Amino acid sequence: MWWDMTKSFNEEWTQWIRSNVDDGRDKDGIFKILLDEGYLYEDICLQMNYAPSVPLGNW
Repeated sequence: MWWDMTKSFNEEWTQWIRSNVDDGRDKDGIFKILLDEGYLYEDICLQMNYAPSVPLGNW
């Protein structure tokens, strides 16, 4: 049986992203953390309104 395994951003993660971006943290680093947490590349791009400027491993 197949079903959608997409992990969605809850308020805690949304706040974490906003806080780190506002603090001037490296967006590529934030992006990589979110990938490691199981979020999809496309979903992170949409959430952050950002695409990585460097290759991020196997993604």
